[in-house]
Amino acid sequence: MNSEHSTAKKINVSSTLTESWQLVSGLKLPVFLIDVIAPFCFVIVFFFIGYTLLSTFLPDVIAGPIFLIVSFLFMWLTVVVYTMLGVRRALGLPATIMASVNQCGQTFIKVMLLSLGWLIVMAAFFALGEHNVHKNDDALVFVAFLIVYIMSAPFFIFTVPLVVHNRFSILQALKQSYVMMFRNFIPIAACYILMLMILFISMIPFGIGLIWTQPMFTALGGVLFRDLFAVSLKQEK
Repeated sequence: MNSEHSTAKKINVSSTLTESWQLVSGLKLPVFLIDVIAPFCFVIVFFFIGYTLLSTFLPDVIAGPIFLIVSFLFMWLTVVVYTMLGVRRALGLPATIMASVNQCGQTFIKVMLLSLGWLIVMAAFFALGEHNVHKNDDALVFVAFLIVYIMSAPFFIFTVPLVVHNRFSILQALKQSYVMMFRNFIPIAACYILMLMILFISMIPFGIGLIWTQPMFTALGGVLFRDLFAVSLKQEK
């Protein structure tokens, strides 16, 4: 893999969103497979078949945790592959699920260790949901959700590709991710606020628009990563 590093670009919100839209064409199929087909197959194969077999041979106190752990790891690996699809598309590399899986496999141990961060984020969202059920404080919970989302955003946008693509250590990747996020908070936030608005509008006509806007969302993270960390790649070998 030959890489060239240049000076990080300043984020222009309009140009970033425009380029993300232009990159949609190579992402529609892999994103559809990741977002729809993979979870469907997982539910059919593991939940209806695997969990049934586990429950047959193991007591629920053991089968239950095994099911939760496997489900958690499946979701995490899906997030990682999904993130790397956007990065690879932005870099001009083959944006296929197999290519992304192979790349993630090269740093598999670190990817698995990163899942602890995903676990913390999921636990925070779960705790907030439980709080809202018992306290019914929608305004406070919304603000808390927003804070957790903002604080966890660099982890998903930058830390994962820094570990997988740039081969950073986890601590180095985390530090660089949060430094870069808060240096460029306003343009990054503007990009994602507008992207979320686009996603919401695209859901109105029976969700058909998501065929294009979900891959755009995927590409957005890749474009931001490439530009902010000055990553350019001529050819993957």
